[in-house]
Amino acid sequence: MFDSLKEHTAPSGLHAINAFVEKPFIRRADDGERKDRKLWKSVELFMYYHDWMFLRADEEIFDCNSGGIPHKHCMDILVAQKV
Repeated sequence: MFDSLKEHTAPSGLHAINAFVEKPFIRRADDGERKDRKLWKSVELFMYYHDWMFLRADEEIFDCNSGGIPHKHCMDILVAQKV
């Protein structure tokens, strides 16, 4: 999928992507979220853009209260520019 997205992006074009990341120390909440949903590994998203310039590349852990059950998520955030 990423090869196609990158190929169809104009020179100097931007991609802004985020992905939930699996962390062994963050237990998945039993709040009705899909348990079969694939979670990314840390920096996995960034590896697909190794040949682009990163304008932002972060990994953040944040609190969530979806479904009324307090829990945490981890997300990789990438803003990259085609050079």
